[in-house]
Parts: sequence; C-alpha cells; structure tokens
Amino acid sequence: MIISFKGVTKIYNSLSGPIKAIDNVSFDIERGEFVSLVGRSGAGKTTLLKIILGQEKPNLGDVFFNGEDVRTIKSSHLPLLRRRIGAVFQDYKLLQTKTALENIVFVLQALGIGDDQIEKDAAEVLNIVELSHRNNNFPAELSGGEKQRLALARALVSRPEVLLADEPTGNLDPYHTQDIIRLLQKVHQIGTTVILATHNREIINNLNQRVITLEEGRIIRDEKEGKFII
Repeated sequence: MIISFKGVTKIYNSLSGPIKAIDNVSFDIERGEFVSLVGRSGAGKTTLLKIILGQEKPNLGDVFFNGEDVRTIKSSHLPLLRRRIGAVFQDYKLLQTKTALENIVFVLQALGIGDDQIEKDAAEVLNIVELSHRNNNFPAELSGGEKQRLALARALVSRPEVLLADEPTGNLDPYHTQDIIRLLQKVHQIGTTVILATHNREIINNLNQRVITLEEGRIIRDEKEGKFII
C-alpha cells in the first residue's frame, strides 16, 4: 500500500471548544488506486488531504506514506515528501506574473533540474494537459478550465507517485469539469495514485471507482465501486 491511516484523529481548537475534523479514521490506499472522498462541507475531506501532505499533523494515530510515518518527518524533509505527492486545488494557486510555460519552469528550477531537462519536461507536461498552444499566455488570459489544467500540469511535472485533487472542478462549468476528470483518469491510467475530493455527484457516479464517504470526520462508507450517497 502507498498510504495508510491508523486511528487518526485531528482536533482544532475554536472559541466554542475543540472540533474533531477527523475522528478515529483508518483506511489503506493501494498504489495505483483511484479513490474519491465525498461528504458535506466540513466532513473532513480537506483536513485528510492536508494530513497526507504533511501540512497538518494528527493529534492521535499514525499516517504512513510508502511505509514512512508522516508524523515524524522533520520539517526540513517535508519538501522531499511533497515532491512525491502532487496537489491540485479549487483556487489554482498559479503565479499570476508568469506565463503558462514559466509556471512549469519555476517548479522544475525549484527541483534543481538542469536546463535541457527543464525544456523537455515542461513541453511534455503541457502537452499532456493539452496546453502547448498556451505556452506564452498568463493565467489571467486563460479560461477557468485552462487554469485548472495548468495547475494540474504543475502538480504532475515532478512525476509524483500520488496526485491529490481537492475540489478541482468546484469553479468550473460542466464542460470543463468533464475535461479535468478526463485528465485525472488519464493520469491514473499511467500509474499515478489519484485521490479526488469532490461534492459532484455526477462525477462520482460515472467514475465507478472506490468511494470513501465522510460524515463529521468519520468514515461511514468505503466501497470499491461506490456511488455518491450522503
């Protein structure tokens, strides 16, 4: 397995008292799976993804990535973990003053990749997401669907073992939503483990993949070929 949660609880403090965002959650994800996380807002989907990324640490329980305990990874080593885990978010998180190509190049430079390899990898990943014709456009010149495809390209350029997609179609119309899901399926088909968090019933019911349903921080359903049932 590539990801394993064992009795994980995450508690946030608020003015009204402690809130359990994740409550005694256990599950395993095998390498190469496509898993969807569903649940109402506040069910714990985003918190769970942040724990996988090492952005949040659980109060209780253990989290393993490739057999390594994520909780005990030193802060200085977290960038190495995140190179192996790509992430796409609803709000794109693009660099607005850089072109589509420069957004990709920036990531590769941060990884210490050589110039010749940067040119090859950047061209390859933009081709995968069908944005080669937008190389020199800035994010403000792209449609919502194109921005999300560029965000997906940035997440893929480090060749991650796992791709986390947190409501990646939340701001998109139905046409561009299907476009992004098709690309996620394409990424999955080449061997990447994909974890998708979404509210979109139609997406889930058409994927015919594993579905983990969360309610108030707990897993209430985990089905191999699940449907959107809340």
